[in-house]
Amino acid sequence: MTERHSNDVTVKILQSGDQQQLEDFVQPHIESSLFLLSNSRRVGLVDTGKRFEGTYFSAMAGNRIVGVAAHYWLGNVVLQAPEQLPALIDAIQAAGVRPIRGLLGPGAQVTRAKELLAWGAQPLQLDEIEGLYVLPLEDLMVPEVLSSGAVRGRRLAVDDLDLVTIWRRDYHLETLGAEDDPGLLQRCRGEMESSQQRGETWVLEANGELVASTSFNATIDEAVQVGGVWTPLQHRGRGYGTAVVAVSLLDARGQGADRAILFTGDDNLAARRAYAKLGFQRIGDYRIVLRGDGSSPRLENDRKR
Repeated sequence: MTERHSNDVTVKILQSGDQQQLEDFVQPHIESSLFLLSNSRRVGLVDTGKRFEGTYFSAMAGNRIVGVAAHYWLGNVVLQAPEQLPALIDAIQAAGVRPIRGLLGPGAQVTRAKELLAWGAQPLQLDEIEGLYVLPLEDLMVPEVLSSGAVRGRRLAVDDLDLVTIWRRDYHLETLGAEDDPGLLQRCRGEMESSQQRGETWVLEANGELVASTSFNATIDEAVQVGGVWTPLQHRGRGYGTAVVAVSLLDARGQGADRAILFTGDDNLAARRAYAKLGFQRIGDYRIVLRGDGSSPRLENDRKR
């Protein structure tokens, strides 16, 4: 399927030459569109089912995009559809590229999509409306525990993978509601190996011991999205999570990014306080709904803890 018409709305599947058109549409919504921008810039718009790939459904008003829903390789649909959301959901279902396993995007849009899919009565792995936060990196406030030299941060190294893989499994279990099935640790190992190779995970050391980690789950030249922040239970309450995020953002700023984005739940008071100390300000809502199968696909779709 390349085009679908409904009530004078045209839904088109974007092709390899449509990147700039997508960019023009999502740039005004950049804070809630990092998955769309990062994945499309990384691997393009053609969907062969490989990592980071998706089918990009666009609602068209003439030659202008007014809404986008990308159905990614693991089944999650990422929305930026302030207009024509029902037409986009209808097109995704009609195309049948793959089952819909999750919904991510601005809070009101995901709420409406969930209604359109009649997921209200279904058991879900995760369903949470989270605060969407942004930080201009020139305003980053560096925690004293880091600036004093009491701890130091660096990018994840190969020798760290055994420990950080266990941390990522624990993150999936505690934060994403995953089931501890036999394949979870293996999936987490692959996840962390891939992130290490891309240079998108950082660790924090205190007295020679690793005490916290964080990743970027979406990156573009001008912005980064924080995800997968984890401090093991025995190291919590000491500001280590805040410090490791600061390390990653200092690196991002040094490479030219000008803003950072994240989302976290209203009930996660510790995370909200930590991000406020770095200078993050709430600008809206972001919702994540995962039907899942217990495996907690990353999407890259990690929530922030």
